[in-house]
Amino acid sequence: MKIMILNTCGAECVVALFSPGNNEFYERKSVKANHHAESLFPLIDMVLSEGGISYQNLTDIAVIIGPGSFTGLRVSLATAQGFELASSVAVHGISLLELQAYSILCASEQTEEDIVAVIESTKADFVYYQMFNNSLIPLTGVHLVPLNEVPQGKILKGSPAIALDTKSIGLYLIYKLSNRLPKTTLAPIYSRFYH
Repeated sequence: MKIMILNTCGAECVVALFSPGNNEFYERKSVKANHHAESLFPLIDMVLSEGGISYQNLTDIAVIIGPGSFTGLRVSLATAQGFELASSVAVHGISLLELQAYSILCASEQTEEDIVAVIESTKADFVYYQMFNNSLIPLTGVHLVPLNEVPQGKILKGSPAIALDTKSIGLYLIYKLSNRLPKTTLAPIYSRFYH
């Protein structure tokens, strides 16, 4: 399995190559903020070169679908879809809320509670949230609501900050595929309020 990871939801453009079989990981980040269109393909070429493989050797692409920057998400999603059309690579959309729910599940000793993943927006007192069951199957869609409207009760909550690195995206994809979790569509979650 050779996974290329594309994350352009924020100001930084990040591309990584992860080969879990031999635990090889290569990552490159853009030097300039908000230069996704100019940076993405040179970064892809760099990580593939460092990994000693070509486009044809990729088995999977994990692409972050947001919430995030309109332009950044469009660049990475179009690139991933282009790869999918031109080759046999499988493309997987992953939201930041899924990643946070995965992080909460991995860090928790409670395994029977539902999970609500919460990400701050830059709009004061508003957050994105999505609920998942304890197997990480989504129970709701993504919602942008005032903080006081986030569901309460018997749930494990994520803090607003996500402390996940790019390799975690690859590890989550492996978890998602091995547990046959529902496929996330490649529909972007755009936000002018993402932070």
